[in-house]
Amino acid sequence: RVVIERKNANYLLPVIMQNTAERYKNTKCTEIIQKKPVWKTLVLYKRIKIKEDDLIIFADGGYDSLYFTGIVPHIVIGDFDSLKFAIPKEIPILKYPSDKDKTDLEICVDYAMENGCDTIFILGALGGRIDHTIGTLGVLKYALENNLDAMILNGKSRVYLIDSEIEIPREKFDYVSLIPCTEEVCGVYSLGLKYELNGRDLKKSSSLGISNEFYNNTAKIKIESGLLYVICTEL
Repeated sequence: RVVIERKNANYLLPVIMQNTAERYKNTKCTEIIQKKPVWKTLVLYKRIKIKEDDLIIFADGGYDSLYFTGIVPHIVIGDFDSLKFAIPKEIPILKYPSDKDKTDLEICVDYAMENGCDTIFILGALGGRIDHTIGTLGVLKYALENNLDAMILNGKSRVYLIDSEIEIPREKFDYVSLIPCTEEVCGVYSLGLKYELNGRDLKKSSSLGISNEFYNNTAKIKIESGLLYVICTEL
């Protein structure tokens, strides 16, 4: 579900080792791990409560990021242009040429779909290069178009893309931002937020939906048309 860059995370290793039972079944849930600071991704890995039958995919340099953690992927996918450590022979790889029409992340999503997954967690894919971040947000639209339930997680945020409605738990989050993906999102309704939106239209050029706040333990957002990013953030 994620990709991360390697940093020293030995003090978190015992926590992660609890989640390293063999998981070698095709399932409906996938974690794609991308390249981000190790300790942040390990916390995320624990937070989403990995199940034994989840499918775990490392995207290219995501393998380097978790090299010392004991987390074993079912497969590593990419062109391996950023890979530093050798992948053990027992771990399957799917290698693509550097000159290709899709990012490693999008190829990972394709692989998840081909293996029957309908829920995807993408970890450690935000930050760094702004073009990669924007491209990663676009992968949520790609997933939605293919009827996948997908979300992106990093150390302090969780990102969804909706075309109808969603209910989200407050957990540790402070803010909820509603940002149009399409030029306009019409008929936006919210419940459980400090600043309620009762049928308002949001334009992509407006910052109206930024930094709303949780008012209850859950929040509900519903839209009549368009595509809307729902971004939960903790301070």
